[in-house]
Amino acid sequence: MTKDLVAGTTTGVVLVAQAVAYSALAGLPPTAGLYAALVAPLLYAAIGRSVVLAAGPTAISSLLVGQALAGMDDLPVLLAHAALLAGLVGVVQLVAATVRLHRLAKYITPVVLVGFLAGAAVRIVLTQLEHLATHRGAFHIPTAGIGLSAVVLLMLPLPAKLEPFKALRTVAVMIGYTVLCFFFAWDTPTIGRIPAGLPMPALPWAGEGVEFASLAPLAAPAALIALLSFIEGIGASAARPQELRPGRELVALGAANLAASFARGYPVSGGLSRTAVNANSGAQTRWAGVVSSGVVVLVLLVGSPLLAPMPTAILAAVVTAGVISLIDVPAMREADRRRRWVIAVTALGTFALGVGVGIGLGVATELMTRRWGPWPKEPFSRRSRSEPTG
Repeated sequence: MTKDLVAGTTTGVVLVAQAVAYSALAGLPPTAGLYAALVAPLLYAAIGRSVVLAAGPTAISSLLVGQALAGMDDLPVLLAHAALLAGLVGVVQLVAATVRLHRLAKYITPVVLVGFLAGAAVRIVLTQLEHLATHRGAFHIPTAGIGLSAVVLLMLPLPAKLEPFKALRTVAVMIGYTVLCFFFAWDTPTIGRIPAGLPMPALPWAGEGVEFASLAPLAAPAALIALLSFIEGIGASAARPQELRPGRELVALGAANLAASFARGYPVSGGLSRTAVNANSGAQTRWAGVVSSGVVVLVLLVGSPLLAPMPTAILAAVVTAGVISLIDVPAMREADRRRRWVIAVTALGTFALGVGVGIGLGVATELMTRRWGPWPKEPFSRRSRSEPTG
């Protein structure tokens, strides 16, 4: 139990930092990420089977949420639709587990994933430039200095012994810059006040502005998030190999998303770097996830004032550094010509046309190139570094 306590506390600190940063990527206030981070580990611990998977907000799910809810300016309406989207993702995952649709995930091969992650990373970085370097619509030297220097610090290589704990560097950078901005009163945008207290459960279909017509535009994004959430979760679980039943994992993630919906959060998945931290911190059972949730509870109850002076440029830096590491240059370099075509089409499609279209183009391109003849026999595997913030 001592090891679970240490691992859960360590992972919980990382979870809080990522929940705040990724909610900004999704275009939501920090509370949405924290509420999702509160309930997701509890539901996964109750149903899932991986002892190290750390459920909560991730970069990819946050990007998709932001795209799905783009154009909603009224905050209560935005929050209501984010919760509704989490509920739809949960329902899709539970239905998919019931009818064994998780088998469709095999069509999103490592080759397609490399291209998708590269295209998504570039899209995300471009969305963060405004927050990294501007204030009140103009280039701002203090903000740019904070944001860009933080990106550099987060991207510096670490000694091999410290590599598994790189996510903790994220926490240190966020705390360090927040303290500096507070004591030196630097004129830069900050998170601002975060309401203290735990979320009151609410019916996701009864939120402000939610109507039956709201379901149609969210259906396709929900299906895509559900699929990618499952793939991300299974991939993260590989941090400590064990026998897992994909259907059971899909049910666990579906339950976690439903819980996030009722808690007024947004869609969740298994974070790669959080799971790596949990594994390397010595987690022995799923109680570590419960401890992580407890850390979020403490922050919501008594720690929210400490987050208020955090510069928004730091959140953008965390997101930027995290997604840059998703670009798997070694895999691209070692791929044969046909695989490079698949990677290029998927990446360009994802960047220019959106995630759903990009993945569809990637799958279609791979199937088409396979008709030209057998692929090279050498195996292809995605060997990306664990993202520092995902």
